[in-house]
Amino acid sequence: MPEDAKEAIGHGVRAKCSKAGAMSFDVSNRRMPIPRSSETVAALAAALAKAQAALINPEKSLVPTIRTGRPGEAGRSLCYGT
Repeated sequence: MPEDAKEAIGHGVRAKCSKAGAMSFDVSNRRMPIPRSSETVAALAAALAKAQAALINPEKSLVPTIRTGRPGEAGRSLCYGT
């Protein structure tokens, strides 16, 4: 806590300094409020949500088979889009 400060609050702890210079600490059980985001961040979040809603998954039309190289073991197939 800075020397000229009378009180400091952070991480759920409140520190007070008396005129005599004694320090006291109080622990708060309640949660500290989260600051609201700026309008710029809100606008970016809205634009991102709009763009994500417009996305569509590509058709998974390609099916390669991966050989294991082990005798008697079948290859593995998977589908993917381009």
